[in-house]
Amino acid sequence: MTGAELALRLLAAFRGLVDELHDRPAAEGHPAARPIHGFALQAIGPQGATAAELGVRLGVSKQAAGKTIDGLEARGYVTRSADRVDARRKLIAITPPLRQGIRSQPELCAPTAPPSTPRQDCQDRILAASRGHHHPS
Repeated sequence: MTGAELALRLLAAFRGLVDELHDRPAAEGHPAARPIHGFALQAIGPQGATAAELGVRLGVSKQAAGKTIDGLEARGYVTRSADRVDARRKLIAITPPLRQGIRSQPELCAPTAPPSTPRQDCQDRILAASRGHHHPS
């Protein structure tokens, strides 16, 4: 097998894993979920983020981040609340039901977690993939 053939096989295997993770949400009642939602949820992370922080983490403008947050909020994936330190800032947080839904599916982490990775970190990292979909938003 040549290096190019190996690279193509690895790419196909990776694509298959990502496709499987992106197909799962539709089967679980989230047909409107998109890959960008997953990336945004991962960027928000367990500690939350502001729209400006999310924009920096995703490499988009604050306005684009705000539009993504609007979509996530409309789907019930995130909430906005005043920051405890600075009430002018709005903190975006992943909703407890969504976080619990991911924690209740430990098999999502099994194929992707390195042996030294705590399961919770893995679950936070793959939040995006488990809530994505093939079509762009």
